[in-house]
Order: sequence, then C-alpha cells, then structure tokens
Amino acid sequence: MIKYYLTHFTILAIFSIIVIMPDEIQLSNLLQKISDEFPDLKWQKGIYVDSGKVNHIVILDSSLIFRFPRKKEYEEFLNLEIDLLNVLDKHISLRIPHYTHIAKDRSFGGYTFIQGEPLSMEMLDNMDNSEQEKITDSISIFLSELHNISLDNFSHLNIRKDMWNNTNFLSLENQVFEYLHPRLSKEEISRIEKHLEKSKTLLQDKVNPVLIHQDIYGRNILINSNKVSGIIDFNQPSIADPAQDFEGLMEFGEEFVGKIYEKYKGPKNDNFLLRTKLYFDRMALWTMVGSLQGYTGTFEDGYQMFKDRFYKYNNNYN
Repeated sequence: MIKYYLTHFTILAIFSIIVIMPDEIQLSNLLQKISDEFPDLKWQKGIYVDSGKVNHIVILDSSLIFRFPRKKEYEEFLNLEIDLLNVLDKHISLRIPHYTHIAKDRSFGGYTFIQGEPLSMEMLDNMDNSEQEKITDSISIFLSELHNISLDNFSHLNIRKDMWNNTNFLSLENQVFEYLHPRLSKEEISRIEKHLEKSKTLLQDKVNPVLIHQDIYGRNILINSNKVSGIIDFNQPSIADPAQDFEGLMEFGEEFVGKIYEKYKGPKNDNFLLRTKLYFDRMALWTMVGSLQGYTGTFEDGYQMFKDRFYKYNNNYN
C-alpha cells in the first residue's frame, strides 16, 4: 500500500512538471530573445501569458508587453499592426499601443503596458449611471475618430477589404447548407434561413467603407478606475462597414450599443443598427461552420452562441 502511494505521488509530481515546464521554457526562450535584441533593456520579472492563438505574450515588470507571433505567417499581422498604429497615433485621442521596441527583423515587438482590466458585464453592473455614461462616451469618441480617418492615410498598408456582398453572402449560404443542415433541426434551420433572408436585404444598402478595428469586444477595451484606459489588439483591421465595429459591443446588450450609436459621429444610415445585430448573430454561424472546417473554436461553443443569439435574446426569427 505504501509503495502504491509513493508511486502514485511520483507520477503526479512528474505529470505536474510536464504540465508546468513548457510555459517556463517558453518564457525563458522569449526572454532570451528580448535580451539578445535589446541588451540595454533591464527588468526584474517576466510573466508569460498564454493568450490567444496568434501571439505569445510576455509582460516585463507590468511595464512593457511583448508580442511574439506563434507562426511565421502571423508576423504579417504584427507588422501591419505596428505600421497601422503609427498612423492611428496621429488621429486617436484614446490611448492605444505604440511599439517602442521592434526587433530588427520585425519578428516581435513591445510597447508600454496599458494599465486596466478587460471590460465585462460585471464591471458595468457595478458602475453607477454617470460612470457607465463615461464608458459609452469614450467608446463612441474612439469609433467616431477611427471611422472618420480618410482611407488615403492607409493606402501604403495591405489592409484587407471585407464588405458584405453577393460573394460572401453566397459563401455563407452554401456553407450553412453543407455543414449545418445535416446537424441541426428543421426548426433551427428555419431560423437560420430567416436570418439569411434579412441579411440578403443588406446587400441593397449603400455603405461607405471605413477602416474598422474588427475586434471591438470587451476583451480589448481596458478599464482602469471605471474609465476606459485604452483600446488594444489592432492586428486584424479591415476596410469594411462601420456597423461591424459595433458587433462585439452587442455582448453588453442593445441598450448599451444604442447609447454609443447615439453619440457616434461616424457615417450612419437607417439600417446601421440592424446590420450590427445581423453581424452579431451571424458570428454564431461562422463559429459552427469554422469549427467543422478545422479552424479555432468548437462546434459546441458555436451552437451555444447560436442558441443564445437566435433564441434566448432574439425573437426576430420566430
């Protein structure tokens, strides 16, 4: 019996080492890269953050944050972000990252750490009305400034165009038929078809494309002392419908989005918030389809998103 417990403990100990050591090795390797590239840079403590599928993150003394693309092909995202932020720095009043340490081969880079925690529903619930008002003010100002920048400022950058058109509508429609029809009930498919019918009407809208952040979710809106302290993660921007930048904000409810839109000074039209809602709902379909094609995310996560967005919080598809 004693031998069993000793053996079992040893196995657990070895298993713990196997689980813990990769991050420690990863941190050590990344810190060495920083040291080799920037020999004059000194720090007391480095922390490895295993966050996201695109970058490894290292934080030095809660002062500098370094981003290392996980794959060679992801380096183009980092390089685009570095160059884009240099342009945005002249137009955005809210704090955004500014890369101060860039590797000679541009394979990684670092910027001054922006203090704050990602915006969450719990945070908003604990704020009074005036504090919530300041949050919506800051977000609306940021989006207004971003969407009013002339596209001429980005002509030298390889930013993808992502306008809702017949091509990507048909792509979504075909993939829904191929991947989701065999897996969902007739009633669920009926709701998706109603969503697609509404989405098809958007093709008639005349939308002036703008530069969008493409990932304005709570995770990228930093809050410090109940104020927006910064916006982060500009590595996948696109030239697209400004309504898409309101999509992620729908996680805080339509009333929250409405308050931001009311103060928003960017390009508007009658169907703006309708498009925002449809983009938000559409993400559930892309997540389910993408998971079945081998992309990030699981079908279960996408299906739960679908149940929430097409049933729990939505009566438009009855």
